[in-house]
Amino acid sequence: MPSQPLRVAVVCSSNQNRRTYRENYTSPKAPAPPEYTQNGILHMLERNKRIKQRPERFQSCKDQFDLVITCEERVYDQVLEDLNSREQETFQPVHVINVDIQDNHEEATLGAFLICELCQCVSNQHAHCRAAFASAKRCC
Repeated sequence: MPSQPLRVAVVCSSNQNRRTYRENYTSPKAPAPPEYTQNGILHMLERNKRIKQRPERFQSCKDQFDLVITCEERVYDQVLEDLNSREQETFQPVHVINVDIQDNHEEATLGAFLICELCQCVSNQHAHCRAAFASAKRCC
């Protein structure tokens, strides 16, 4: 039985509007404030433009996930509230884990590596559980 990939969502409080960013970033009339360069926000926005198709709100997303990782306790609470308010359709469990990350470039980079390692560990366990479940179903 081929293993299915782990379906993961990473949710943080910052969700930049790329359209507005693109307009401000390319417009000579609206230069970025110096603090955006100093605090690394321009670098993060530039990276986000390359890796994210579009900004998304978790509450608007109806995809199914095996694991939801939040990056702030307040966001963790919001995700739990949203999941509890949704009408149950599949009754599939979802694990929600908070990894507290300060909202700056250095901490976000370190947090990304931690989240990646966490996902690899959970994915390995997920594949093991699916294989055990498939074996148990064949025996019964």
